[in-house]
Amino acid sequence: MGCQRLIPKGSYCRRCEVARRGTGGAQQAFRARTLKLTDGRCARCGAGVDVEAHHVIPLAEGGDKRGPGLPLCVPCHRLAHHAV
Repeated sequence: MGCQRLIPKGSYCRRCEVARRGTGGAQQAFRARTLKLTDGRCARCGAGVDVEAHHVIPLAEGGDKRGPGLPLCVPCHRLAHHAV
């Protein structure tokens, strides 16, 4: 499924990330549903730009594209993945 190398920001390279998560209908629907929860604003800090759909239960740990999701801006999303 690709090289599976982690890149410095702690994710997979772009090609592997697309292969792993997909960019199809299920992922797009998950993103749309998640961002709709807060009208496209970050649920943590309220930012309205660069908001991403965070998988509360990571896909690698049994989560799926149906949710639950949490809208987070890029900085808050990083914090969520690096929380202790």
